[in-house]
Amino acid sequence: MTASHLNEALIRLSQRGAAAVISRARVASPGFNAALAARLSVPPGQEGSLLADPVFEAAKAWEPGPKSLGALSGKLLEPDLVTALATAEDYQMPSEMIPWAHQHRAWEASIAEQKSVLVTSGTGSGKTECFLIPILNDILRHRRPGGGVQAILLYPLNALIDSQRERLAAWAEGLGGRVRFALYNGDTPETAFKAGRRSTKVELTNRADIRSNPPDILVTNITMLEYLLLREGDRKILDKSKGALRWIVLDEAHSYVGSQAAEMALLLRRVREAFGAAADQTRLMATSATIGSGPETRQQLTAFAAALAGQDLGRIEVVSGREQTPDFGERGPDEPIDAATLGGMDPAALWIKLAPHPRVQSLRQAMSTGHVSLGAVAQHFWADATALAEAQQVLDAVALARSGSQSLLPWRAHLFHRAQSGVWACIDPDCPERSVQLTAEGAAWPFGALSLVPRPACGCGTPMAEVVTCRSCGLPYLRTEVIPGAEPRLAAIQSAEGDDFALDAEPDDPEEAVKAGSQTGPSLIAAPGAQGARVRIAHDRRIFDNAPPDGLTTVAVILIEDPADRRCCAEGATQALQDLRFGPAFFLANALPQALEDLTPPEDRPGLPAVWSGVLGSDAVESASPGACAGEPGRRKSRPSRFSRSRSRAISASTCWAS
Repeated sequence: MTASHLNEALIRLSQRGAAAVISRARVASPGFNAALAARLSVPPGQEGSLLADPVFEAAKAWEPGPKSLGALSGKLLEPDLVTALATAEDYQMPSEMIPWAHQHRAWEASIAEQKSVLVTSGTGSGKTECFLIPILNDILRHRRPGGGVQAILLYPLNALIDSQRERLAAWAEGLGGRVRFALYNGDTPETAFKAGRRSTKVELTNRADIRSNPPDILVTNITMLEYLLLREGDRKILDKSKGALRWIVLDEAHSYVGSQAAEMALLLRRVREAFGAAADQTRLMATSATIGSGPETRQQLTAFAAALAGQDLGRIEVVSGREQTPDFGERGPDEPIDAATLGGMDPAALWIKLAPHPRVQSLRQAMSTGHVSLGAVAQHFWADATALAEAQQVLDAVALARSGSQSLLPWRAHLFHRAQSGVWACIDPDCPERSVQLTAEGAAWPFGALSLVPRPACGCGTPMAEVVTCRSCGLPYLRTEVIPGAEPRLAAIQSAEGDDFALDAEPDDPEEAVKAGSQTGPSLIAAPGAQGARVRIAHDRRIFDNAPPDGLTTVAVILIEDPADRRCCAEGATQALQDLRFGPAFFLANALPQALEDLTPPEDRPGLPAVWSGVLGSDAVESASPGACAGEPGRRKSRPSRFSRSRSRAISASTCWAS
C-alpha cells in the first residue's frame, strides 16, 4: 500500500517551523532557544504547536458517463480534439478516460442539441471541461476565414482568468494554431515589447495583436468587457468579429443575484448586439456551485439561465453533477481494526476488509457531510484521540481501497498553520514556572517562564512582558510600557487584533526606528547586571524605586527607560530591537517546500501530485487544483500555489490525496 505520509510530514513541518523561528530570532540564550523549540515543535493539535489538528473531508466521486473520449471521437467530438487532449503535456485527458456523466450531458446538450447549458456541481467536478471542450470542438468544426471572436469567457476575478491560460495553451497547442485565445484584462500590455514576449500561434499576448487579429476565444472580466464595448481603440475587435460570436461563458453564475443578475442580462444583450450575434445563435454556458435540489430549484435555475441568455426555456438545459456512492455490500461485524496490518494489502483486499466495516461506513458518512479531525478518527476507531499514526494509516487504506471503478473513501485534508505574534516571559528570574530548558546549566536566560500568547501574569503571579532582542548581539530584553503618576506602574499587556501580514515587514530605516523609539517607545526590562536603574515591581504591576511596603511581594529588575540607552554591545544605541513575531509569508516559505517533498504522490505516478493549494484564512479553504481528487479529468503537473488574503488570522492549506 502506498502511504500518504501525511502525519509524518506534519510533524516535520512543525519541527521545521520551530527551527526557522529559532534561526531567525537569533536570541543569545541556548536555554530560551531550546525551550521555544520544544514548545513549537510538538505534534499538530497540541498546545503550542504551529499546526492545528488536520481535518479531513470526503473528496466526492462523481457518476461516470456512458462512454470514453475515444468512443466519442468522430461522433460527438472532433477526432483532432480528442487527440490533442490525449497528447497534451499538461491537463492531459487520455482517450480511454471516461468523463463524468454531467460533463457528457453538457457536451450533448451544447454540441448536438445546440442548447444553452447551466452546469451546477460541486468543487472538483470538472465544470471547466463542461464548456471548454464544446467550444474548442465547435471552433474546429466552424472555421472562420476572416477570424474574429467566437467565444467570450467571463470570469469574476483576474486570478481565475490567469488560471485558464495554462489549460487553454496546453489543449490549443495540439490543434496546431487552429484555435487561438487571448487573456484580456487591465494587465494586458499594449504591445509585444511591453509584454516581454511575442504572441504565439495559439496565444495573443498584447492588445495590439488582439485588435489587429482578434482571437477565437477571448478570456476577460465584466469590467473589461464593458470597456471593450465603449472604447474606440477596441472597435477593431467588434468590427472584425461581426457575426462570429457563438458562445458566451459565465463562470460563478450563482454570484449574480437580484439587481446584479439583471445588470448581467442587459450587459450580455449589449454584447450580442455589438458583436452582431442574435440571441438564438449564441449559446450561453454558465457554471454554478451546487444550489439545492428538487424540481422547484431546477425550474428556477432554468428561468435564471433563460433570462441571461435571452432565450426560451426550451433552449436551456440545467445539468447537475451527481455523486457516486460506493456499494458497500452487506454490513459486516464491528471488529477491531489493526492499522499495522493494512500496509501490505492491495486495493482489492482493502476493499473486502474495510468496505463492510460499520465504523468505516459511519466515517464515510461523517466525512461526506462535514469534516473530521485526525484525532476524531483515532477516537472513532480506538477510543484514543492520541493514536494519530494509526488513524492516518486507516485513512490511507480507505483512500486506496477499490472495487472495480469504485473508490472507498478518497479524501481531502485541510491543514492550518498559525502565525506567531510574539513571545512573552515572566519578569522574575527566579520564577518557579520555568521549564527545564530555561534552568539548565548554560541556559543564559535571565527571566522567567515563557508564554506563546499574551498573558498579564505568569502562573507564579508575576507580571509578564514581551521578549525582544538586540538585532546586533541577540541579548534578550522584555519590552513594557510604564504608566507614570503618583504610583507608576507597568501597563497591562494588550491582546490587540492586527494584520498578521505586517509581522513580516522589515523597517524601512532601522536607524530612524531606533531614533523614534528613544523618544516615544516603550521601556525595557534588562538582564540583571546590565546598565540601568534597579527598581522593584509588585504583582499588581506597581513600580517602586525605593523600598516597597512591608509584606508586599516584589521582583527586582533593571528598568531602561530609553531603549537607546542600552549598553549590551557596541551597536546597542543604533540597532533596532527585534521582536519575535512571524507572519504568514515567513511560515509559508518554510512549510511548502517541506510539504511538497514529504507528501507521496498518489500511486507514486508522475503527474498525480499531492496537490497543495494555499489560502490565507479559514473561511476560504478550497483546493485550487482539485484535479488530483477522485480521478477528475485534466491531470496537471505540480506547480507552486498562488496565495490570497482573507479576513481570518489563520494560515491554511488543503491537500488532496486519493487513489
